[in-house]
Amino acid sequence: KWMRDDMATPPDPERGPHITQALFRAAPDRYFWYQRVHRFLADGYTCRLVAARVGEVYKALADARDGTVGDTFTPIRRLAEEEAQYRASPSYEEDRRFWIRQLTDRPCPVNLAGRFAAASRTRLRHAVELTPRQGRAVRSLTDRLQMGPSALMLAVTALYTGRLTRTDDLVLGLPVSCRTGGTADTAAGMLSNVLAVRLTPRPDQGVIGLICQASQAVEEALLHQRYRLGDVRRDLRVHERVPLAATQAGAVLGDDPLRFGPYPATMHSLCEGPVEDVSCTLRERSADRRMYLEVEANPALYEQAEVATHAARLVRVLVE
Repeated sequence: KWMRDDMATPPDPERGPHITQALFRAAPDRYFWYQRVHRFLADGYTCRLVAARVGEVYKALADARDGTVGDTFTPIRRLAEEEAQYRASPSYEEDRRFWIRQLTDRPCPVNLAGRFAAASRTRLRHAVELTPRQGRAVRSLTDRLQMGPSALMLAVTALYTGRLTRTDDLVLGLPVSCRTGGTADTAAGMLSNVLAVRLTPRPDQGVIGLICQASQAVEEALLHQRYRLGDVRRDLRVHERVPLAATQAGAVLGDDPLRFGPYPATMHSLCEGPVEDVSCTLRERSADRRMYLEVEANPALYEQAEVATHAARLVRVLVE
């Protein structure tokens, strides 16, 4: 309840607090560490970097060292410099032209609710755990087709959304970290982006054909992932109330396990920003390889029972 109440109170961008930390002791051997960071300061990747860093310091203290470990973060000024260089480079213009070509003749937006609403700071959530056999089948499929799990989830979501809305031309959002190596991999800041990926789930195409189409579309989009979705909206003159890639899909598999000395920890994402419509995510825990399909939805558009129904149906599309 304390966490929900804190998250329901929007921080003042000028006065803060921009960062909130709390530690709850539930039992002698069980603690909850709560982190809340304003979106303009950090993304989910940064929160994992910070948690891992705290784990390193904790281990150093537990090992009777002074707690000093090497600095692993890229200075924020380096990110600003690299962003300025990118925006002044030919790559920026090339990326802009790519997204304009992809989306100028985009279809009218559709979604599972049949209507749209303003993005919500709160969300409805339902997760379905896949059986071990289903998890192995998903891994086998991605290995056999040599594709990433995010492309698979995009295809599954497009197929499901297309059939329910009777639409064969969709624009879905693919969340990406924009960490492509170098300094970005060790940068604490806000780098994540959403790519507007266009797919055409035609009835005559077949499931494998759509999956391959999604894989190719994701490969092309990732080459231009640094170009911000906000810039795409500006270029296309999309009104702020008009959705562009409201329905999102992706995968988060195999995060590095988090430990504080000998003690394991499990990280839970409570909120990663406003929810426009529906977000469908395939998640796998590193420790035990348990796989989940999670659906988050805008409470202004969906009821909890609807979210649970969509999650169960998406699992069937994924594994059958």
